[in-house]
Amino acid sequence: MFKLEKRRLLSLLALFALSTHSYAAIAGMQNQENTITVARSGGDFTSLEEAINSIGKAGERNRYLILIGPGSFKILEPIEMKRWVSISGRGKNVTRLQGATGDDNRPLFHGSRDSNISNLEIKMGMNSTNRSNTAIRNFSNGCSDLQNVAITIKASSGISPTALSSDSGCSFVLDNVDISVNRSRGGRAVAIASLDSFNMRNSRVTANIAIAAEDNSFTVNASRISGLIETYDADPSNTSGKFYDSILQSANELVVAQSTQIEGPLPLFFTRCSFITPNGLPEFAGNSDVSCTLSDNDRGSALNSNCAVTR
Repeated sequence: MFKLEKRRLLSLLALFALSTHSYAAIAGMQNQENTITVARSGGDFTSLEEAINSIGKAGERNRYLILIGPGSFKILEPIEMKRWVSISGRGKNVTRLQGATGDDNRPLFHGSRDSNISNLEIKMGMNSTNRSNTAIRNFSNGCSDLQNVAITIKASSGISPTALSSDSGCSFVLDNVDISVNRSRGGRAVAIASLDSFNMRNSRVTANIAIAAEDNSFTVNASRISGLIETYDADPSNTSGKFYDSILQSANELVVAQSTQIEGPLPLFFTRCSFITPNGLPEFAGNSDVSCTLSDNDRGSALNSNCAVTR
């Protein structure tokens, strides 16, 4: 009798454990992303606009992933990213989004919080008839993070393109991102223009102005920055720019230009960084506040704490 009751008790415990496991599995399935596919053929949709517009109510427990297949896809209207919705391609060299919005000051993407763009290339050509001058615009209501993304912009004369711009109240992450912004002549070619914090790692940025930061803090890790760093009025007590294990390259001697008309210079800290300039002598214009630790130039000369070559 005792053995029977013991066997029954063990059976009940096993059933309870199985039920609990099944409930957890079901709950886990409910947290999985809903996947929508975009492909030239055989997908749910053939355009990204249709796919993102098809999503009604996404949420923390009802996330969506738009998976874009191989090939090139034209973006004819600006994409409004949605919260809890992410976009992923098959790789930077496999999936390309070609910008063709054609309107002044209309970005290709409007960012949103709790969203991510990954594994694809965004390519834009800007000219007198296609003057959309920003690839991704993050507003104060939320920013989209980028992972394994390439942004390539080629602009004709007189166009001032920006790859990524961000308003205040909007922080974002760039992980393994390649940004290249070129213009023929005239105008300003800007890779990142930010009014709030960002964290960049394992990335490569090339532009006339690589980073334009105003009154914000940012961190750059293990990246290559080719172009001028511009900083604007900041409160030095709570803002700074920090570079770790990175290479900073400039076509001329000037690496950092700072404007301090209202408040003070944005403090910049370089740790284990290397500067590449024509004469190996990095210059910092304006009322610059820079500090170097364990850093050097490309000729093997160590830099002191003021980022000057040690004689």
